[in-house]
Amino acid sequence: MTSPNAPGGWRNPFHKIAIAVEEGEDDRLPLTVADLKTIFTSRVYAGAKRPKGGRGEAAFWFPLISMYTGARLEEIAQLYVRDLQQLPNENLWFFNIMELPRLHD
Repeated sequence: MTSPNAPGGWRNPFHKIAIAVEEGEDDRLPLTVADLKTIFTSRVYAGAKRPKGGRGEAAFWFPLISMYTGARLEEIAQLYVRDLQQLPNENLWFFNIMELPRLHD
């Protein structure tokens, strides 16, 4: 969004902020409609069946959070409950996803 004013009369606080992207960092293709149908008609959603072995709730929440935020699965996996935050005196919730240094850079 390049306009300082977002839809609904909201102001875009990131209007003049540019994000540095490393060259060749994200060459993945977006999910197709067929991919989304496969995910959201799976037993996890349609049959309310969660896989065992620690992936149960993640199998449900990771695709939803990814779809709505655009976050990568690796970013979602490192979130804690405390990373879901609300702006003071606002009904605006967000995930506080912080970039951490890579171990093998």
